[in-house]
Amino acid sequence: MIFTYMLGIELTQQCNLDCRDCYKGDSKNVFITKEIIEKVFDEVKAADILLLTGGEVHLAYEQLKMVLDIAKEKGCYFGACQATINGTIYDKRIYQLLDDYFGENYEFYISSDSFHDESIKRIYQKDVEDSNDPLHPKSLNDVLKNLEKNYMHEKCVGDQGLPSHLINGGRARNLDCPKYEFDATGYYYQEGKEDCYAVGPILFIGADGYITDGNSELNSREQQSIGHLNKGKIIEQIKQGGIQVKTTSIADFRKFCWNIMQSYFSYEEPHYIFENNKMQKVDRAKDIEYIQEIKKATDLGNHGFEAFQNGTFKDFLVNFPYDFSSYPRDLSLIDHNKKLNK
Repeated sequence: MIFTYMLGIELTQQCNLDCRDCYKGDSKNVFITKEIIEKVFDEVKAADILLLTGGEVHLAYEQLKMVLDIAKEKGCYFGACQATINGTIYDKRIYQLLDDYFGENYEFYISSDSFHDESIKRIYQKDVEDSNDPLHPKSLNDVLKNLEKNYMHEKCVGDQGLPSHLINGGRARNLDCPKYEFDATGYYYQEGKEDCYAVGPILFIGADGYITDGNSELNSREQQSIGHLNKGKIIEQIKQGGIQVKTTSIADFRKFCWNIMQSYFSYEEPHYIFENNKMQKVDRAKDIEYIQEIKKATDLGNHGFEAFQNGTFKDFLVNFPYDFSSYPRDLSLIDHNKKLNK
């Protein structure tokens, strides 16, 4: 029996966009199968967060329904659900599924950046006749309507911007802008009593059956994975290729996973890749610029909170101590905007 901090399920590898920054590569007509889902929930019985990914999640209603039905049938508990979509397709049935299953405990983000905008404008034209079908948009007008519907949904909580550097995989390899190599966020595990295991920070299952990471390239899954569901039990493959840790409780294991995620997103130590389906440590240079900007943003938040408490918030805003012109939205655009016009 497996508990995991975050269970990632790739519902499909199909996408209706062709963004130049996509590290997964070209879209594939691959959808997760009932067989794969059943193998997952034969072992996974609890996850703090269910992470839904694609491809494009809104192309995979039937697959999402299977995931939720089989999880319920096999007694798996989720604390909450998260997903990132591109917003160009609107399937109200997906929201209804998640409403029924999670109630208030789920949220969607919409990918919003120059690469996505560019792809939308390239694929969906103004002078094409509208389909007026939210599941099958044809024109730019169709897409704009769908974006508005997704943004207006109460469970859409914001934009998902770019990371500070792109992953050097898929289509992103062709871009002349800062990139970093594939890193594995997992796999760490802790053995408990009676054949129970905690796994984290993420257990990610590809639509193709690979036990991989969410940032792995579609054409490199065999190399960028710890195994495949056809090769045996998930936990046995994790024990063979992952890193065992020992903490005193599940709460401590969650804290450990959180720290791993934080170091991953700040590009600090440690860095791991998969080599022969095993975790292998590699040396990577720290992203000093990113770390400095994170510190500035943290200091800004602290100063703003102190000003609010001291009744000087108006003066704080007038004499705003931070220049957002280089990082206007997400600590990334200073890097990408240097090259996007090429």
